[in-house]
Amino acid sequence: MKVGKELRITRSQDFGAVYKKGSRLRNNILLMIAYPNALGHPRLGVSVSKKHGGAVRRNRLKRLIRESFRLSVADWPVGLDLIVMPQRDARIVGLTDVLDPMRSLLEKAGRKFEHSHEIIHDHPD
Repeated sequence: MKVGKELRITRSQDFGAVYKKGSRLRNNILLMIAYPNALGHPRLGVSVSKKHGGAVRRNRLKRLIRESFRLSVADWPVGLDLIVMPQRDARIVGLTDVLDPMRSLLEKAGRKFEHSHEIIHDHPD
């Protein structure tokens, strides 16, 4: 299964809304910003700054984060937009370094927004 386009945040205004209004959850590997959406399924956005290295390194980190999201399907919170970023000092070498921290943050986000379906931002088309 692929993290398809419907499960990704792609538009700049959607990223901006999550950055502005979302709640920040973190552990020593990842930072997650979560905000409810009206879609009934989660969407993932990945942001990796140039402080993490060159394009090859940044793209590898993005692939690892997307794959850990895909493998954590059982933990996906329903109806949340999620932006995930690696922590600046995180030592991420492979998928195993990201998978447990991703699952932990997904569970936290699900608990935090379990009863928050009334706070939904608009998705203008």
